[in-house]
Amino acid sequence: ITSLIANGSTGSLAMRTNNVNRLQVAQNGDVNFYDDTGANAKFFWDASTERLGIGTDAPATALHVRGTASAVGATRSVVTLTDDTAMGINVGSGVAFRGLYTSAGAEANYGGIFAGKSNANSGNANGYLSLSYSASGTLTEGIRISETGYVGIGTATPARLLEVHTGSSSMIAQFRSSSGDDA
Repeated sequence: ITSLIANGSTGSLAMRTNNVNRLQVAQNGDVNFYDDTGANAKFFWDASTERLGIGTDAPATALHVRGTASAVGATRSVVTLTDDTAMGINVGSGVAFRGLYTSAGAEANYGGIFAGKSNANSGNANGYLSLSYSASGTLTEGIRISETGYVGIGTATPARLLEVHTGSSSMIAQFRSSSGDDA
């Protein structure tokens, strides 16, 4: 640290190295961590809205991540989630979507997205993607895209390009035109 500056007129505190801004704490509680140039806040806590910005100093939601996407295989990504559990089948990362379901503030799971390893073989990176829905607050896998690209609805082991399972003998699918007639 080459300088620690307390500004009595603004009520802020700043930390600099080699005369470059690194950290600033404002009187209102906002916190900025700057990039290597010291010009742009790349990690920002907005105390008044209780929002965290990564790559932005104007977070629009509780967590707002902004950056240039990097190629990750056939996709592009701004955020990477990594599970550091020991390698094994169904180990991976995901996101759970929760919300309040009682007036007392109790939370429940409403859905989820998960990507996991589809085998227990070391060196084999085959994986799957699953979407889950809530049944009384318990997440249940509803759709899976397997390592072969097959899509399963109601099954975690689709054996065809599209495989649909139901627990009853009721109609499995219905297709309608925009006029509402059966297609």
